[in-house]
Amino acid sequence: MERVKVIFRDCPCDIDGYTVQGFDDDGQPCYTIIINARLSDERQRAAYYHEMLHIEDGDFDRVKEVGVNEVENDVRKVKFDFA
Repeated sequence: MERVKVIFRDCPCDIDGYTVQGFDDDGQPCYTIIINARLSDERQRAAYYHEMLHIEDGDFDRVKEVGVNEVENDVRKVKFDFA
């Protein structure tokens, strides 16, 4: 099992939680899950579970680097898809 640290911080209302991947001195992955401290206990547990699924499913291994233009195009696409 990967090393996971959980931190509770006040975040904007639209953020339930997020995860940051790092590496220890041996090059092994470790994760910090940040949970929005402003949420109810139930939503905090759901956010934790959601973030753990990303870790357990290996989502960080599938991440690819993208340029700013690609991100902006994706944002524009999403805006127009829901407009």
